[in-house]
Amino acid sequence: MLAQTPLLAQVEIGLRDDGSPLIASPEGETELRSWAARWPGAPGEQLLAKGRANPRVRIFRAHDTHYAIFFDEHGVMRDYLCLPQPPR
Repeated sequence: MLAQTPLLAQVEIGLRDDGSPLIASPEGETELRSWAARWPGAPGEQLLAKGRANPRVRIFRAHDTHYAIFFDEHGVMRDYLCLPQPPR
């Protein structure tokens, strides 16, 4: 999907239609840190680094995993990260 450079709205609709709801749209450093803290160690650090490099972040729940998808200032998908279920 990344090679096709989809737009934010296309990704949101596609994942929603596949049964993967949008669960977060962290805005700013504080919200991004809060979400990254749910995944200790490398996953959280990757989420934080990629979120800092891309101005728009969307997090989707997909069965037993989560997808963090990163978009540029024009809403074009630039990166993604598969995350395990956060520890409880």
